[in-house]
Amino acid sequence: MPLSERTEAIISARAAGYGHGALTGLLKYANLGKNDPGKDKPGGSWNNLDSRVSMALGKNPSAESLIALGTKILNDRANGENEPEWVAELRSSFLEDGYSLSFDDGKWSIGPVGAEEIPLPPQVSDLEAALNARGFAVSANHYQQAFSAFKRQDWEACNSSTRSTVEGFFVEVAKAKAGFSPRPGHGEGGNAIQALANSGLFEPGENDYIKGFWKMSHTNGSHPGLSSEQEALFRFSAATSALTFFLHRWKP
Repeated sequence: MPLSERTEAIISARAAGYGHGALTGLLKYANLGKNDPGKDKPGGSWNNLDSRVSMALGKNPSAESLIALGTKILNDRANGENEPEWVAELRSSFLEDGYSLSFDDGKWSIGPVGAEEIPLPPQVSDLEAALNARGFAVSANHYQQAFSAFKRQDWEACNSSTRSTVEGFFVEVAKAKAGFSPRPGHGEGGNAIQALANSGLFEPGENDYIKGFWKMSHTNGSHPGLSSEQEALFRFSAATSALTFFLHRWKP
């Protein structure tokens, strides 16, 4: 998937800050040298630095090339301390694209967003512990599997385990508070949510939110379609927030 125009613009501006000689090597490092027109034009005129970068990148540069270019520029121009504004902007833009910047052992790297970027990190361990403490051991196990899948970047498995976490939680709550009797061997998440709604256990708007989340959870995952890290991140984060909220609402 291509990166955003904003990410491309930030990297392009920093690349144009190199001199003509250094820019040649920089573009070759990112496998963009074949499109580089060089400094000199026929007839004695010359290409400026911005034009060289733009022509080398072309209309739709690959994520791989931009990541290689960005990584090289970071390692050439940023020491990891007193982060300048352009690095902060690049970090923010890459994060929106699903990538994160890391500085370890004196070197910069750019890779897919990882578990440390999941919103509300303390709630991850807190929710797993709370599920176990309240008797939702099966949901806690699925939740741990979802988190493990996210960390190894197995997005489909993360989505599937997140859905199982949510289903197990609402089925158990509906059994305890709404007299719900699930059919053995059937996925009963939707029926459990409806039973809770019929028993008046949702405040206005909450039922629609949960039904929407439940419907969305049946796309991708173990179903047809291709998951992305952004989809998995959203679903896992949404499930974490919702279950934390309702677990405290529906205390035994």
